[in-house]
Amino acid sequence: MRLADWPVIRDIVEAGSRDPIFDALLVAGPVVIAILALTNWLVGDIVVTRVLAAGYIVAFLAGIGYRAVEARSPDR
Repeated sequence: MRLADWPVIRDIVEAGSRDPIFDALLVAGPVVIAILALTNWLVGDIVVTRVLAAGYIVAFLAGIGYRAVEARSPDR
């Protein structure tokens, strides 16, 4: 069974933006938040949690920025 076949994931992909990177980041968001919350609760605030949070935010914003630039390109 593929990840895209899971009921919740399938619904997100079907209703999504038809952009696999955005869909993956959208699905990964709650997982990242859960990991951050659990890590902070168990071991406290560590550098790894900050790097994970910053990396997710940068990846999400970069994906949105890339799509915005791509949509404005004269080739489309």
